[in-house]
Amino acid sequence: MRTLSSILTAAVLLCPALSASALDDSAARKLAGHGDFVYCVGFSPDGKFLASGGEDGRILIHDTASGAAKTVLSGHSEPVSALAYSPDGNSLASVGADGKLLRWNLLTHGLLFKAKPGRALGAVVFSPDGSRLAVGGDDGKIYLISAGSGAPECELSPADPSRVSALAYSPDGSLLISASFDGAVRVWSVREKRMLKELGRHAQPARAVWISESMVISSGEDGDIKIWDLRSGSLVRTIKAHSAPVESFVLSASGRSIISSGWDGAIRFWSVTGIKAGADIKTPESGVYSLSLSRDGRYLASSGPSREVRLWKLAVSEARGGLMGKLQSAGEKMLGR
Repeated sequence: MRTLSSILTAAVLLCPALSASALDDSAARKLAGHGDFVYCVGFSPDGKFLASGGEDGRILIHDTASGAAKTVLSGHSEPVSALAYSPDGNSLASVGADGKLLRWNLLTHGLLFKAKPGRALGAVVFSPDGSRLAVGGDDGKIYLISAGSGAPECELSPADPSRVSALAYSPDGSLLISASFDGAVRVWSVREKRMLKELGRHAQPARAVWISESMVISSGEDGDIKIWDLRSGSLVRTIKAHSAPVESFVLSASGRSIISSGWDGAIRFWSVTGIKAGADIKTPESGVYSLSLSRDGRYLASSGPSREVRLWKLAVSEARGGLMGKLQSAGEKMLGR
């Protein structure tokens, strides 16, 4: 029996007319308000708001529909390097080069707590139940912190620490995946508070990670996207995605397609089988630092060495009848299903 991956691969190969760009260039908007480069962007869980942070130390909360900056949060004395919405969307965590972890109440726009777990911080993520924050920084340590009080719970560190660039929780919250500047992609047990295994390494610093129940995806400064089997720990596939560092990528809600961005300024579309699934988008910036996809798949936000955030409206989606739905239907039709 043909698998979904093989169906999608066949559909992409045999139906090139369906692999047109998934973005409508005319729908791209510029969201202003920052005084310097924007390093990170993130949609709220309901997609109604987009948070951005950057070199100016400020966090802006934009209304997705209008693009207007509705709220400005000021608390970092140095650049904001990473942001994370809580699962309920009522709070936002931010970390920066000043070593601060701030948790903001988005209903009152006030601070819930402030902590300084380590040196310059570059990664932050909420656990799926919202009870814990994982934070990583230049000292190579991962700090597990109570999301309610900001109190430290424990520290995780490999034998040879290296700057932590990205973190991701498994859907059930039992595992934590880290990407580090030594190129390593590591799996940690949250309950046992120890490293379970190192999946492997990028040739250059690893910059972003994502995890599902069975799969881990990472990207690095080597321009590669690597797909790992979580259970066996084996490398399934390497996608030669960009000729420049890939600092950010996002996955569709189904986990079947990847949108990547590089320091070459390009945004590219892939199936998880490694097949190109759309035409490149060349942003005006010389590189892309961060991407975020709204949960409904309608909007993509990008930031780079610019004072502006770009908000792209997706022209198609993975819903049945959208690009991936058409590809799946085409594959089934070709197989007589």
